Amino acid sequence: MVFESPSARINFNEEKHGLKPAPQTPRPPKPPGSKPTCEHKYVHYDCKKKQKYLVTTGMTEWTRIDYFFCEKCLDEKEKRKHEVSRDRPEWF
Repeated sequence: MVFESPSARINFNEEKHGLKPAPQTPRPPKPPGSKPTCEHKYVHYDCKKKQKYLVTTGMTEWTRIDYFFCEKCLDEKEKRKHEVSRDRPEWF
């Protein structure tokens, strides 16, 4: 069975279930230059660390992801560090 257009909405007896209805009118584009500038002040709020041992090489894959958010505009940012080595990196 081939679908002409994929959709996440479930139609059952002409009733829509599961998701909000599609918007009637599209959102108007923002005028250029109207974006408020924010002097970001990022704060660290979470850190996730992963290590995965690679049997074939005897090396370990080290990954660390730091999450930050701006106190003023709530913008989110993440920094990833990745390394493959036998020894644990200093940043882990």
